[in-house]
Amino acid sequence: MPKKPKPASDGDAHLELVQARGLQEIFGVSRQRVSQLVREKGFPEPYGRLPTGHVWQRDVIERWYEENRGRFRPAVPVAKRKRR
Repeated sequence: MPKKPKPASDGDAHLELVQARGLQEIFGVSRQRVSQLVREKGFPEPYGRLPTGHVWQRDVIERWYEENRGRFRPAVPVAKRKRR
């Protein structure tokens, strides 16, 4: 079972959390792709849960993204997709 990140102590810089929308922005992917990613083995565990959904530590997510960047293609907005 993966370890949960430690909460920030008084000596730490403020703790920045992101929700699913923030993951979309960091990764440049759709909401559906974020939903797939958070269920994959190896994705960081949420830091906690708010009434509006899970939250992750931004620094943990950004580190994971850097290590897994090759798996991503930027999402193409629907309006810019070519019709077949």
